[in-house]
Amino acid sequence: MIGRAAMGNPWMLKQTERYLATGELIDEPTPTKKIDTAKEHLHRLVELKGDFAGPREFRGQAAYYLKGISHSARTKAALNNAETEQEMINIFDEFLEKLAALPAVGR
Repeated sequence: MIGRAAMGNPWMLKQTERYLATGELIDEPTPTKKIDTAKEHLHRLVELKGDFAGPREFRGQAAYYLKGISHSARTKAALNNAETEQEMINIFDEFLEKLAALPAVGR
């Protein structure tokens, strides 16, 4: 269960460790933090698997990073159609700009 939960949510490992050790609940990361982590994951996949396979493999992970962030459905669809790392980064950046323009969305 932990391994599956960590997909697209790597910070949950630290949250779980802290909770088990102290009973303290750590706040959920902001959408900006989630997307920064997703972009790092994407970049490392491209370094490891190459410009063709990296972005395609990341498509399967992208939705996990966006889970729970409101207004992300179109971004998920756009990422599934993206072909390159830069295209995916641009999609993430545009999404963050749209989120910043919305009232009362945590960043």
